[in-house]
Order: sequence, then structure tokens, then C-alpha cells
Amino acid sequence: MISLKDADEEIAFYYHDSNRAVGVMWPAIVENRLIALLRATFIKDEKRAESMLSPSGPLGNFGAKINLAYLLGLYGKEVHQDLVTVSKIRNKFAHDITVKEFETDPIKSYIQNLDMYRVGRELLAHLESTAPTSPDPQQRTMLFVMRQEMSDMRSVFHYAIRMYIHLLVSLENRVLEADRAYFSWSDVVP
Repeated sequence: MISLKDADEEIAFYYHDSNRAVGVMWPAIVENRLIALLRATFIKDEKRAESMLSPSGPLGNFGAKINLAYLLGLYGKEVHQDLVTVSKIRNKFAHDITVKEFETDPIKSYIQNLDMYRVGRELLAHLESTAPTSPDPQQRTMLFVMRQEMSDMRSVFHYAIRMYIHLLVSLENRVLEADRAYFSWSDVVP
């Protein structure tokens, strides 16, 4: 996995606490990575970026950030919809005291509607049809890992969160590596 560049986030990602805690913490890590991606796309004006992204700012909630990144073309519809669903899962764990587990609805239904769930199931089915007879030990290892990843809804959610973090960090790195030029009026007006 790509490094999160933040020790607290890495600890939160790998520390497997209660369902409620991870249902809130793991999406918070995704939101932090989304903030980093958005900041990478902004011009270097920390004061305005902070005012926009602060909890009381116009982009303060997770949904606004998800929508902005989508509208900027940073990712497609499937990722957008999955991130909206991740936000719903976080909100359910954070605000609905009756939600305690990943295996019960509505959390289970949310997870099963993730595009990443479909991708994981397809990968597992492919590996189950090819890996057992493959001479490649990596294929058999991948099969073992994917069986674990898809074994229960909490594991699927962890798998999905890891994929979103990987995507967002990769996008952030690509934006930061791009040679971006900013123009001022003096560049276009004689």
C-alpha cells in the first residue's frame, strides 16, 4: 500500500478497534486523503484553502469534497458514488446508535452496493477459477488474500477503503508531479 504520509492515519488504518470506531475512522482517513488531493489541485494559497476546507467552510463536509473532486474530473462516476456511500456508512456509525455491525443493514447493503465490492467479487471469482491449478505461487497467494478480503462485510469495507486511499494518494502524487503553470493578467495583457 502507498504510504499515508501520516503516522496517525496509518495507525488508525491498521488498528482494528470496534466496528463503530473503524466505521468512523477509516472513512475519515479517506476524507483526509481527499483533502490532500484537493489541496494539491489548488493554487498555493493556504489561507483561502483552509477557509474553504475547514469544517465551517463551504467545502467543510465530506459530501461537498466528494462532489468537488468529481466535478473537477479527478475521478469518475463509480468512485464518486462509492465515496458517497462511504460517507453514508460513516454517518450511520457516527450518528445512529442502533448501528453496531457491518453485517447488518443498512451497512451491509451499502457495502454490497459499492463498485469496489463488485470488483473484489469478480477478482475472487477469477482467481477461484484459475489459481488453484496455476503453477504460479503468486496466483495462489492472491487467491488466499482475496478470500480473506471478501470473507465478511468488515473485511470488504477495509479492502474498499484501502483501494480508495491508494487511488487518492496516487492521484495526489500525479497532481504534485505535474508541471503546472499559473498565469497572471500580465501574461496575457500587454
